[in-house]
Amino acid sequence: MNADDIIAALDLPAAARVDRRVPKTLLVEHGAPTAADRRQVNEGIEHIQWVAALKPTTIG
Repeated sequence: MNADDIIAALDLPAAARVDRRVPKTLLVEHGAPTAADRRQVNEGIEHIQWVAALKPTTIG
């Protein structure tokens, strides 16, 4: 099972799909409070993909 299989299993509404890459720098600058956290993000995460945004206007 890979990420595509999991996304397909979620059966997300087409209108909710975002499919945008999120820069790791955004997470490092705003979500990693310590130097160790920043290092872990930089070394341990290949990339971040924003798959969907579930909100009243996108879930029908």
